[in-house]
Order: sequence, then C-alpha cells, then structure tokens
Amino acid sequence: MSATRRPLKSLGQNFLVDGNIIDRIIQAADIRPDQPVLEIGPGRGALTGHLAERAERLVLIEFDHALAAWHQDQLKDNQRVTVIKIGMWSPTFPITFLPRCCSVCTEFTAGWPA
Repeated sequence: MSATRRPLKSLGQNFLVDGNIIDRIIQAADIRPDQPVLEIGPGRGALTGHLAERAERLVLIEFDHALAAWHQDQLKDNQRVTVIKIGMWSPTFPITFLPRCCSVCTEFTAGWPA
C-alpha cells in the first residue's frame, strides 16, 4: 500500500489532495499544543502529518484496513498517535463506539446523548 493508492468507491473514499485546501483546514482548526485531535477517515494522510505536529495527541480512525496498516507503519515511532481500525461505519458509531475508544474519544464525546 502506498500514499498514492486510488480511492475505493465501495468505501465512499474521496481523498483530499489540494494543498491550498489542506492549508486552509489546518489554519482554521487552530490546534493548540495541549489539544487532542480525532481524525476520522484519514485516507492517505493529507492532514495527518500536520495534525500530528500540532496536537498533544492524535487518534486516527480508519475503516480501510490497508490504509490503517499503512498509517500504523508510517507513524509507529510517534507515541502521540494512535491508529484504530474499524470494520464498518454505522449511524450509531459515534454514540456507541467513540466514548469507549480512548481518552481522546471520551473527551471528544463528553456531553453527547447516551
């Protein structure tokens, strides 16, 4: 697997590639060094490196097992990054999975309905 692989339409993938848009997203996110970040569907990692540089902790949730394995390999030396492989998306995923996933997800979902 490489960062140049084509999107799988069966997974609804559409990869971010425009550098100007990437820069605008990172600037708009205004991530502080003490802030955890949750990236759902990191794809080929267009935002991931920028997020990992800025965030206190980064959790990636990826549904594509090949991409998840690629991210794990690429980021294995960064102790602040966790990659989580998920089998499939469902409408209840955020409510049922995220609060139990990790401390970043628990913080992210605080105050969500049970």
